[in-house]
Parts: sequence; structure tokens; C-alpha cells
Amino acid sequence: MIFYPQISWESLFFEADIDVLANETIDLIEKKQYEKAEENCRKLLQDFPDYVDGHAKYGDLYSATGQFEKAIDSYEKAIQHMKTNPGFDKEIIECYQEIVQDLKGKL
Repeated sequence: MIFYPQISWESLFFEADIDVLANETIDLIEKKQYEKAEENCRKLLQDFPDYVDGHAKYGDLYSATGQFEKAIDSYEKAIQHMKTNPGFDKEIIECYQEIVQDLKGKL
């Protein structure tokens, strides 16, 4: 029997909930169901305020709808979260920084 002392069932379900909601939001954006996607973004921020997903998905939504200033703001909040919390690779932060720079070029 393998024992994983730092993993609880509660945390596994919590991670699954946020991942499902974040992935569903991506699908809604791709299907151009923006109102439902925005509801999911709101829910991500409300239910999981300490996670980066809400800001990142809002950035995706705003970018897809041409609201580039709002997208930049959301992505910058996500970047700040990643910089101040452990567990984020430098590469993912740089990726979001590149997205922000690309969006600034569209203003």
C-alpha cells in the first residue's frame, strides 16, 4: 500500500472542480458562448480567489472579444499572482508576459 501523506481527498476534489470549470470556460470561449464563459470566470474568482485561473480565463475571454485593455489587466493580475505564489514555472510567466506584449501592440 502506498501512502501519500500530503494529499487529501478533499484537495483532490477541489483541484478537480477548478480544473473542470477552467476547462469548460475555455470550451465556451471557443464556441463563442461569451456570456456563459463570463459566468464561469466570475465563479472561478468567487469560489477560488487564491488561484490564478479566474484572472487568466478572464484574460482569454476579453482577448477573444476584442477587449484588449481588459485582457491586459486580467493577464497582468494573473502574472502578479504567479510571481508572488510558489509553484509557477518561469516559462509560464514569460508566456503570459508575451501575450500581454502582443495585446499591447493591438491597442
